[in-house]
Amino acid sequence: MSRLFRAVVLVVSSLAVTQVSLAQRAPDAGGDAALRELLGEVRLLRQVLQTTSLVSVRANILLARQQAQQERIGQIERQIADAQSLARDSESQIAQFAEYVTQAEETLSSETDPAKRAEKEEQIRQYTQVRAQVKRSIETQHEREAELTTTLSGEQAKLEQIQRGLDGVENELQELQKKVPGAGQ
Repeated sequence: MSRLFRAVVLVVSSLAVTQVSLAQRAPDAGGDAALRELLGEVRLLRQVLQTTSLVSVRANILLARQQAQQERIGQIERQIADAQSLARDSESQIAQFAEYVTQAEETLSSETDPAKRAEKEEQIRQYTQVRAQVKRSIETQHEREAELTTTLSGEQAKLEQIQRGLDGVENELQELQKKVPGAGQ
């Protein structure tokens, strides 16, 4: 953004310097040829100024789009990180429930009271059921992460396209600066 702003400022300041130098040259040149040359340069300056204005508007639009796109990419990256975090937490829960099942099975193998055995068997069934639900949740999180990663790639491609547009605007401004009479002085 600062390079683009400097380029716009440079073109506009070149126009101002050129107008001052033209004003200083006009009385010295004298005659119709000098007047025609002066008119030609004024027309060129007007054209460059109009084009610079249009390019500046395009640059502002592209900069706004770039900022919005960067925010969108940041949002998607946060969503991916959240999905990964949820998947990691769920995997931790699976390990925890596997441990619960192992402990309950050990207790069940030594339990002789039929009521307590039935209670432990129900507990094992519930742990197994919760574990299956958590596994499905992990699969869902991985699917969401894959979708978001695909979306992120598309959004990054859009950002690159916007950046190319900004580079093109910067090049246009540099070319306009070259057209300004006396810009190199």
